[in-house]
Amino acid sequence: MKCSPNDLDSQPANRGIDWEDATLDCNTEAYPMSINYWTKENSMMIVSNSKYITSIQDNTYKVHMKLTVVSVRPEDYGTYKCSARNSLGTTDGSIRLYRESILM
Repeated sequence: MKCSPNDLDSQPANRGIDWEDATLDCNTEAYPMSINYWTKENSMMIVSNSKYITSIQDNTYKVHMKLTVVSVRPEDYGTYKCSARNSLGTTDGSIRLYRESILM
């Protein structure tokens, strides 16, 4: 059975702490298999590098996407989007990475 990517299952917000890593997660289902990617605040696609680690675990139709922001800095806070696309459609979900207040 063919289906366009369904709504992405993602947490709406995730806390980050300066200088620590933060991981964002998304899940979706699609067949035929989808093309999956991350963006930040509607900018260019995020690729794995020294700042971001992307990973995708998939089987026939289920996909689990992860984005790890390495050593979070103030400019890393904001809205990230996980997207899934195949020949039948596109869906995306937004996750806000926000600074966690630390009381001392």
